[in-house]
Amino acid sequence: MTPPLSPEEVLLTKFLRFCAVLYGVSGVGFAVLHPVMFDLVRPITDLLGLTATPAPSERFWLTLSLSMMLMLVVCCTLGARDIRRNQDMCIPIIFSKFCSTLCGVLFFVAAAPYGMYLTIATTDLPLGIVTLILWRRARASVPA
Repeated sequence: MTPPLSPEEVLLTKFLRFCAVLYGVSGVGFAVLHPVMFDLVRPITDLLGLTATPAPSERFWLTLSLSMMLMLVVCCTLGARDIRRNQDMCIPIIFSKFCSTLCGVLFFVAAAPYGMYLTIATTDLPLGIVTLILWRRARASVPA
């Protein structure tokens, strides 16, 4: 008989369900709000004295970001569906969040002090850290 899920596994399952919705809504927001997305962040970047990020006119990077958001939704959904068997679906989520954080910070420092680069880091770093912590706790809680 399979033992019941630990509280840590239940918490990770709930977090992954939340993130699946968050990433899905964000992806739809990227697609729908693409023409004005950079304008929505501009008041914050102006307040911080950062350079306004020029809005891209092409859809190449939008296509890749939508693909990434869909991948995150799928990983979260599969992980939450059966957390004990699929908790390693958290690994691509964690790597994705840390990669985008690192790239955002590097681009901010090395390329241009655009506010959107910091927006990536300030949203993705906490998501990556929380996912990593909950995943590690859930892994440690699995009965032998």
